[in-house]
Amino acid sequence: MGGLENKKMPRSRSRSRDRERDRSRRHSDGRDVDRRRSRREDSRERDRHHRSRDRRRRDSSSRSRSHSPQRRSNKNSRRSRSTSRDRRRSSSRDRRRDRARRAERDSSKSQQQSPSKPDDTPADMFKFTAAQIAEHQVDVLNTPYKEGKVGRKVEQFFECFDEDSVCVNDLFTGQLIHAPVEFKTRYTTVITESKQLKVTVAKRIYLELSKPEEPSFCIDCQQTEGLIDSVESDPKTFTSNVLYRASSNKINKICTAADDEGLFDNTSLTQSEFEQTNLYKQVVELIRQDGCTGDIKIHFHNYHTIETIG
Repeated sequence: MGGLENKKMPRSRSRSRDRERDRSRRHSDGRDVDRRRSRREDSRERDRHHRSRDRRRRDSSSRSRSHSPQRRSNKNSRRSRSTSRDRRRSSSRDRRRDRARRAERDSSKSQQQSPSKPDDTPADMFKFTAAQIAEHQVDVLNTPYKEGKVGRKVEQFFECFDEDSVCVNDLFTGQLIHAPVEFKTRYTTVITESKQLKVTVAKRIYLELSKPEEPSFCIDCQQTEGLIDSVESDPKTFTSNVLYRASSNKINKICTAADDEGLFDNTSLTQSEFEQTNLYKQVVELIRQDGCTGDIKIHFHNYHTIETIG
């Protein structure tokens, strides 16, 4: 009996050790499972963190590369308004440019057309008298001679005349002195060659007719100096009395006569004295022969008697 018991004791210890080993292994396996589970959860957490970080970076990068819809809309709106303003400004500039070009073309056409025809003169244009036109053409003739400006001076002079019908006649005999073509040729030469030309008007008498539809008349008692009417001629100085007839804002007839009565040099000449001269009586007769029936109102100007101020 004693031998059997000695043999069983080691087996019992062995079993106990096996059970302890098994419990230790199970416990160890449980800790391993917990550690693996913890590592997996840590790995998932890191992955979520990394994905969130990457997502934030992508969103931030996307915002930096492009504006928000609202900002894009504002920018597009500003660009649209700017483009619209530019278009309006460009359109406005184009309209102003077109108006200026049309005005320039109309002005050029009006200068090129003959103003002697009634249709060429607008109904609302200011009506110039013979005295006003005579004054302007004298101013043009007295413009100082300048090389390169002669052509413009010729144009300005002939703007005062109806080139199709203007002629020069002797005031007392009625004899034709210059036909329209000869008139243009002569005065083109006068303006071109007379570098020291000077016209002095001592008296101007504007004859206003009571009927507005009738032409107006003006008498100039003048002295002309330095006139050259041909290339080979010498400068001439003379006094004369010139009658201008004007209608439709152009001078269309000139009558001239030598100053045999000395009206230019008569510094004290009065209107009543002038009305007794042969010149005035002849002018009245010419006006009636022209078909004018209106009453004549005399505007007498003796520039010798005008006081100088200053």
